[in-house]
Amino acid sequence: GDCRVPGVGKRNTLLKAWVRDQSLSYANGTLSSEQIAELKSIGFDFHPEFESWNEMFKKMSEFYFEHTHCVIPSNNDTLLILFKWAQEQRQNRSMLTQAQIESLSKFEFVWDENEAIWKEMFVALRSFRFKYGHCAVPQIYLPYPSLAVWVIRIRQQYEQLKNGEAVLLKEGQIEELENEGFIWDESAREWEIRYKELQQFLMTNGHCSVPLWYPSNPPLGHWLTVQKRQLDLMRKGLPNKLSEENAILLEKIGL
Repeated sequence: GDCRVPGVGKRNTLLKAWVRDQSLSYANGTLSSEQIAELKSIGFDFHPEFESWNEMFKKMSEFYFEHTHCVIPSNNDTLLILFKWAQEQRQNRSMLTQAQIESLSKFEFVWDENEAIWKEMFVALRSFRFKYGHCAVPQIYLPYPSLAVWVIRIRQQYEQLKNGEAVLLKEGQIEELENEGFIWDESAREWEIRYKELQQFLMTNGHCSVPLWYPSNPPLGHWLTVQKRQLDLMRKGLPNKLSEENAILLEKIGL
């Protein structure tokens, strides 16, 4: 009942190629008025690609109205087709009509690939913080593996930036991350966590002699052993990895 040719079978493949050629010829203005009239008389669609584009755009607009942005996550299988379609729009922007570009732009569509990756990961990081109360994404995070990789790269870029190297990370992005509570030095965050656990141990037990293999919190015993060793090296004037600030905190608590 229409002129849509499925791409199945050798004959259909040849016919589909011919249909595509007619659409291209129409767009290039090389079809005669008689040919155009003949094709129109049988209901020929000169812009079949617009229909599928409009279908995907409708899905994009629905996503926007639900989430207030067009950042399609790459880890959601149900949205994978839409994610790939969004990528194609960025990569093939020069092939889009002005109307299509304007339609996408009205929904704050991100055209730059690097910015699109940034926005996707930042939205994912914010969701992680809402769920767990912090931004310490583990190095292996199965629900969103690309987020874990991105966090590592962001920290690397931050260190490179401090060393005067050119990176993609911008000052405004650094501020956005810090506003979310992003931790640049994960080891410093772990130190703070263990120190608070040691304070709690002191309040409960009245001393800081945490056993090396402390059943209730094995990492605390190991961490304290390392801190005592580093503090002893500092007192002897030998090379150590303990900051003066942390040394003061350890002495303050009774080490």
